[in-house]
Amino acid sequence: MNVNHAPPAGGRVTSHPTTADSVRHDVDAYRTQRRRQLNELNRRNNARQVRTETDVIVHFARIWAPYGGAPTEEVFQTFGISRQQFNDKLWQTVEGVEFDASIVRELARVYTRQHP
Repeated sequence: MNVNHAPPAGGRVTSHPTTADSVRHDVDAYRTQRRRQLNELNRRNNARQVRTETDVIVHFARIWAPYGGAPTEEVFQTFGISRQQFNDKLWQTVEGVEFDASIVRELARVYTRQHP
């Protein structure tokens, strides 16, 4: 049976959001807010993670220390220098900045020091 219904008073057809539409809207709003928060957090973290060459060299050396030092290929790919050049640069870096003695000992077990 097809029945024509008169439009509501005022001639406008109103549509009420369904529960699914309301949930979808809430989820979209949450995602937008969360994305903004994460972007802001990433921006803050990236600003704090500006690392000096010293940080990068010592961090790299310490990562590879338990494995007998960084492989020649890895040193070349990361820094574009030979392993011996890396060793020299590492010790110039370590001697130029005060490091904890335990870190210096850790590095000395693996990376050879060239004395002039």
